Amino acid sequence: MSKDNIGSELFALTLDIVAGMSPADNVGDVLRRLTGSSFFRDGYAPMAFIALCRAEPGQFPEHLALLRGNFTKLHEKTGTKNAYLTARRFAHYVDMSIIANNIERCSFVRDINDLTTDNWLGKALFVGEKASLALQKQRNVFKIARIDRKKKGRFFEVRSVSLDSYYDLDDFLDSCIEANMPDTINKILEELDNLPNKIIGKSNTSANKEYYINQKTKVSDNMRLILVYFDKDTPSTKARHP
Repeated sequence: MSKDNIGSELFALTLDIVAGMSPADNVGDVLRRLTGSSFFRDGYAPMAFIALCRAEPGQFPEHLALLRGNFTKLHEKTGTKNAYLTARRFAHYVDMSIIANNIERCSFVRDINDLTTDNWLGKALFVGEKASLALQKQRNVFKIARIDRKKKGRFFEVRSVSLDSYYDLDDFLDSCIEANMPDTINKILEELDNLPNKIIGKSNTSANKEYYINQKTKVSDNMRLILVYFDKDTPSTKARHP
């Protein structure tokens, strides 16, 4: 085993032991000292972030800010293909209500370099087949839920009270929904094709399909979500910007 691997395992073990002392006082302070030590490497950022989240879950935006430089250098070197692993552990250790109430304090900015912001974590949480959390938007309100073995848990409303972060967060979460849209549409088309003819009619027209979706009887959340997202009463996110 190389010296770097030994050092990484020892540091990971130290972080795990210290984080395991939570909720004892000063655990977060000890972890922050470790991240500032001369032994800390950019590659340790994911494990340090999770350790800090275990000790102080409600301060996860501050933990991201503390380690942002390390994450940027790490992702520039290795890419973000494994970011979903960090996102998965984050969603495991931090309660959904805490994530929903504090995510607005993260640095999410649409169409900005994902590596210099917290976008990489947001996309790992919400976008793609490996996403840890389900994301919905209903009447301009975002809701998130944990995904466990293809099942969705209880949805929590994303809190957004800071005007400074509202538009950036709103736009970023919209972009996550848009990124998932092709997969969502494919699922909807598959479900529509499988609906009984006696319900949607042999013609299988768009009007019949839309009528059935609106009945909210045996149709999945994904099918209703697409109509909510493209509701004509919902203003475009771009319209809010000059």
